[in-house]
Amino acid sequence: GTVGERIAAGGDFRDASILDVTPTLLALLGETVPERMDGRVLEEALRAEWLADNPTRIGRVEGFLLDREPPRVSETEKEALRALPYLQ
Repeated sequence: GTVGERIAAGGDFRDASILDVTPTLLALLGETVPERMDGRVLEEALRAEWLADNPTRIGRVEGFLLDREPPRVSETEKEALRALPYLQ
């Protein structure tokens, strides 16, 4: 059935978050969901048959933003940033 039918049959999305949209879309596209990504795959919104044929893959994704090293900022750059009044 449709998501609406599943909700009417007793399912709900009270625990769902906007953060769940991206992981759910990645799963629907057959992509690996980064293990450090916020949110979750809304499996309750997907058909059980589809999930059986397309299990959610969660793992390390090369280049995922949270796995990157933070940029290095020189002391000169830090001082310039501190001089900006809205960053006080």
